[in-house]
Amino acid sequence: MSLAVRSPLLAPSLSRCPSSTSSALAVTAGATEAEAASVQDTVSIIEYNQLTSGNNLPYTLLIQTSTTVFTAYISNSPSGCSNYAVTLDTVKAWQSLATSALLSGKQIKIYYTVCAGANMITTIDLDK
Repeated sequence: MSLAVRSPLLAPSLSRCPSSTSSALAVTAGATEAEAASVQDTVSIIEYNQLTSGNNLPYTLLIQTSTTVFTAYISNSPSGCSNYAVTLDTVKAWQSLATSALLSGKQIKIYYTVCAGANMITTIDLDK
């Protein structure tokens, strides 16, 4: 069984995919462009930053794998990247998946698009 959670920028929905024989959880955020790339790796660091003064990345989730840093913005996304801003619920789901992967030692697959030099997360998969 596979469980997919799609969270377009305003309203999340939940759907089950009974045709799959493996178990997976994917949390996606609606975006207007296709994902440019994906990385499957172990999680090294998870950081949520909500500082608003003296910091250029407020309300940001950073997930670092052994090779790459990925970013999700709730607000204040870089110029030209506002279509990649996600809801707080999406960030919570992604942080939960990343934390699960970190604690279990499992790999996650992160789909992303590069915008303004940042690897903007669009989907995270955590497989069984």
